[in-house]
Amino acid sequence: ANAWILTPMGGTFGGLVIWAFFARSLYQRKSREAAGLRERVRIARDLHDHLGAGLTHVALLGDLVRQQTDQPGTAQGLAARLSESVHELSRTMGEVIWTTDPAKDTLRSFISFLTSYAERFFAESALRLRLEMPAEIPEVMLSAELRHSLFMVAKEALNNAAKHAQASELRIKLELLERELRLNIEDDGRGFLKAQVASDRNGLTNMEKRLRDLGGELQIESAVGQGTRVQARLPLPRK
Repeated sequence: ANAWILTPMGGTFGGLVIWAFFARSLYQRKSREAAGLRERVRIARDLHDHLGAGLTHVALLGDLVRQQTDQPGTAQGLAARLSESVHELSRTMGEVIWTTDPAKDTLRSFISFLTSYAERFFAESALRLRLEMPAEIPEVMLSAELRHSLFMVAKEALNNAAKHAQASELRIKLELLERELRLNIEDDGRGFLKAQVASDRNGLTNMEKRLRDLGGELQIESAVGQGTRVQARLPLPRK
């Protein structure tokens, strides 16, 4: 009798195990598909917002240059703006390609790309740039979404420092804790009161939700006359 009872119970348990296995596999596949869809949406948004607008601007400048053939001075100024816009468009394209390249999904690639970008960004500036990176870079994988979010935080912080901080020195420091990555960008500029920041200087707040969605957080500390510190904190993926 006991064997008669145990047989259907065993079959039911085995069925539950099989169902759980397939349910887990389906969930993982759907999660990957959702992540892939989010990444495709983000790439499309970047292409539209940055490259689309840049190409429109270049086309307009080209038309203006063509219309000023009888005014060499004006045409020369427009040609210089056109050249600058093309270079900016090229840099933006490089960022999009780097973000979407699976071969770049490493901490080492992120550090290399960030430091190169910062050095180019301040190459013509009197501001002193200090880079503090780990002496030894572990083999840590970083997803495209995580790399993109970190880079956009850094890019926005560097842009704000160049435009508003009136700083003499800027420090970029990347720290690796046991289970956390911290990216600090700090300047010795004039600082600001967060409550008085104009909306066009508030681009970093748009990154806060992005970092929260990745399990991290963004902190901005500033005071008048005491510089600004931006810190992005993100959990490192488990090996």
